[in-house]
Amino acid sequence: MHLSFQPIPDSRLSNFDENFHTNLLSIAKRIFFYCCNKTCKKYNRDLQKNCRFDFPKELVNSLGMIFPEQGIIAVQCINAFINNHNQYITAACRGNNNIKFISTRKLALAYIHYITDYITKSDISTHSSFLMCAATLETFLT
Repeated sequence: MHLSFQPIPDSRLSNFDENFHTNLLSIAKRIFFYCCNKTCKKYNRDLQKNCRFDFPKELVNSLGMIFPEQGIIAVQCINAFINNHNQYITAACRGNNNIKFISTRKLALAYIHYITDYITKSDISTHSSFLMCAATLETFLT
């Protein structure tokens, strides 16, 4: 049976933690392990050989590290080929999710543009879509 049809472990049972962990591992083994392929180098045009999704990720063994002088927050990463994800969202959605901290307005606009472009696949100009994104963001900030 496909993972999306399996029930979420019942939190009222005494062995919930064990069931939850086992369930999460079965989802992770199926969808979270990343393997580089031709999509990784889709836009590189032979200019670089690195994965465009930044795999393998740099390992961070502690719960996280802050480097204020560089303005960097490093999130724990114990496997170089798994995206950051939230275990509870993964269990609830029964599928892939990628959690990313958006630290600046510029990044927020870039992600809004990427997501709307990905969803709509429209042919509008970048300038027009950024104006729409900025207007949308303004409504959330005010």
